[in-house]
Amino acid sequence: MNEVAFSYKERKQNNLDNMISFSNVNDLMFPGLPLAKEGAPVWSSINVTHNETVPTPSIPQGFVDSNDYLRHLVQKGTINRFGPLIPQNVKERINQELSLIEKKGVADYILFVWDAMESARKSLENCLIIGLHGQFLCSMVNYVLNITSINPIDHHLPFEMFLNESRRGIPNICIDVDEDSKEKFIALMKKKYGNRIAPLFYEHTKKSDGHKERRFFYDQWAIAERNLNELMPICEVYDEKRKEQVLCPQFGRSQRTEIHEKGAMVQSIISWRHLSTINRILRKIAPQWSNVERQKFLDAIPLDDPATMEVFRQGDTEDIFLFAEEDMRKYLTDIQPNSWMDLLVLNSLRGSDAYNTSLRQEFIFRKKEGEAINYSIPAMAKVLDETCGLLLYKEQLILLAHKLGNLPLSEAYTLSSAMQRLRRDRDLVMNHYLPLFIKGGCEQGYPQKLLEQIFTSWWQHGGFAKIWSKSSDMGLVLTAYQMAYLKVHYSKEWTEQQILKAIFHRP
Repeated sequence: MNEVAFSYKERKQNNLDNMISFSNVNDLMFPGLPLAKEGAPVWSSINVTHNETVPTPSIPQGFVDSNDYLRHLVQKGTINRFGPLIPQNVKERINQELSLIEKKGVADYILFVWDAMESARKSLENCLIIGLHGQFLCSMVNYVLNITSINPIDHHLPFEMFLNESRRGIPNICIDVDEDSKEKFIALMKKKYGNRIAPLFYEHTKKSDGHKERRFFYDQWAIAERNLNELMPICEVYDEKRKEQVLCPQFGRSQRTEIHEKGAMVQSIISWRHLSTINRILRKIAPQWSNVERQKFLDAIPLDDPATMEVFRQGDTEDIFLFAEEDMRKYLTDIQPNSWMDLLVLNSLRGSDAYNTSLRQEFIFRKKEGEAINYSIPAMAKVLDETCGLLLYKEQLILLAHKLGNLPLSEAYTLSSAMQRLRRDRDLVMNHYLPLFIKGGCEQGYPQKLLEQIFTSWWQHGGFAKIWSKSSDMGLVLTAYQMAYLKVHYSKEWTEQQILKAIFHRP
C-alpha cells in the first residue's frame, strides 16, 4: 500500500505545476468567486458577526487580504487532494463554504490554525499533528487544507454543523498533536506568537488548610490579534509543576464568554498518546519519512481493509484505542462489524445507561438479522442506512429535515439544536419548524400525515437531548482503525512498540 501511496504522491508532486496554473484555475473550480484582484468584493466591508480576533499569519505579496490568500490555498489543496479533475460536488461544496467563511469573517482563524499546523510539520522533528474531533470535520475547506483527514462529503457531514448563517462567534478548531510533541509544539506557539497567546488556569482555596491550589490548562489557550495584556487583565502565576512563571489571563477555563467579549478566543490544543504510538511505529517502518509523508501514509490507508476489520470482528482489540475494554470487545464479536461506520456507531453507543443500552441492543439486533429496512420515504435510506435505520446523529437529523422538508441546511441546523432543547424551545419547534417542514415536504409530493408522523417521532425520540454529533468522535475512531491496521500489517513494529510500552509502564 505504501508503494502505491507514495508513487501517487510523487506523480502529483512532479507534475502538478505543469498540469494546471493556479492563477487560471479559479473559474474551473469555484465559479462565482472571482479573484480579488479581478473585481472581487471588498471583504472588509462585510459585517463580521464575531468579536474575537486571532493572530493573523503574514499574507504573501500578491494577495489582497486573508480571504484572497485562503482561496488560493484551498485551490491548491483541492488539487493535491483530488487531482486536476475536481468532482462537481466538491467544487460546489467549496464554493458554498468559502462564500460563508468570507461573509462571517472566519478566514483569519482558519489561516491561523493552518499556519500553526504547517509550521509544526515543517519545523518540529517527528511530529504528528491533525484535527481529530469536532464539528470542524464537517468542512471541505479544512479537509483540503490538511487540517483534518476526514472527507465530509464521503461521510455525509453537512458544513452547517461547522458554520452557518445563524451561528455566532468563531467555531473552534481543535489542534490534536501526538503526546511526545506537545511540549515542542507549545514552545513553537509561544515563540511564534509571544504574548498574543497564553494558557488558562484555575485557582481555588482548599477548605482543609486554606492553601491556594492552581491548575494550569495547557489544552486551553487564550489567543488574540494583539498582546493579551492590551485586551484583558493578565497576571503572572508560578506553575509549580513546570517550575516557571507563566503569564495567564485573569479568567478561568469556564469564563469563555468574558474572554470572547474582550476580543480574544479560546483555542484547544490537545495531546494524544495514541497518536504517539502510531507515530513511533511509522518511524520504525520508514525512519526517513518526513512528518508530511507519515500523514500521507495514514491518509492512504483503505477504510475497507478486510484484515483490519477482522481484528475488530475477532475482538482482538485489547491494545486498540477506544475498543480495549472487555465489554467493547464483546460487542464487537456480537455485531461482527463489516464497515468503519459500524465501529463509529458502536463507540457512540458505548455508555451504560438505559437509553444507550436499548439503542445498542437494537443496532446489534438489526446488524445480526441483516434484514432490509422499510423506509416510509425512500429518500431516508441514503441518510439512515449507515446506522441500520436508527436516527443517532445530529448530522442525520439535519440532512433528513433538508431532504424531506426542503428546509435550508442552516435552518435544519437550528431545528436540530432546538430539538436538543425541546423543553425550552418546544414552541419554536412545533409552531415554527413543523409548519415549514410540512409545507416543504408537501411541495415535494409527500403526504402531510406521513410528514407529521415523521416530525413527531423526532421530538418524541426518547431522551432526544442525548443525540450525538457524528463528527465529534469520527477522527478518534479513525485513529483506532489506523492502529488496528498497523497491528495487522506491521506486526513486527507493533509488537516492538508494545514491549517498550510495557517496559516503561506507558498505558
